[in-house]
Amino acid sequence: MHPIVVELFTKPVGWMTLGGIAFMIVMGLYIWWFVRKKMREEEGGG
Repeated sequence: MHPIVVELFTKPVGWMTLGGIAFMIVMGLYIWWFVRKKMREEEGGG
């Protein structure tokens, strides 16, 4: 396996890095969904 992959999956720091990346992705998706929902409410209730 690639050394970077080994580092990510075998070291605690790697797990924290993966968790941080996943957290950023989830927050980005949540913010996008929230903004779309707000825009839809404004169009419908407008």
